[in-house]
Amino acid sequence: MKIKVLLVDDEPHNLDILRIVLTALSYELYEAVCGQDALRMVDEYAPDLILLDVMLPDISGFEVCKQLKERSGFTTPIIFLSANVQAEAIEKGLSIGGVDYLKKPFDFDLLEKKISLALANAK
Repeated sequence: MKIKVLLVDDEPHNLDILRIVLTALSYELYEAVCGQDALRMVDEYAPDLILLDVMLPDISGFEVCKQLKERSGFTTPIIFLSANVQAEAIEKGLSIGGVDYLKKPFDFDLLEKKISLALANAK
């Protein structure tokens, strides 16, 4: 069974790049372009991992993470992907439950390693 990854980003170009890279790694992908869609899709598809942008058009990725982490039994690892790499943003993302925080644009090999590590630690 393929590992399900939810991609959450409002920039089509970012989704295109992630889709190309992660499809080549044989992940089953789902895509959301806003926080509310992401929350709904978590319920619908039960992803094994979430790659979450911080800056979304409706609610922030931080708020999405907080709402998910408040759910009873929610254990899906969340990796933040953001152009905002100020220390405060990284600290916030990790303190609210993100397992990692990567800078955009990201290195594909590093992203692959971070995904593998997050999935291994989730088991």
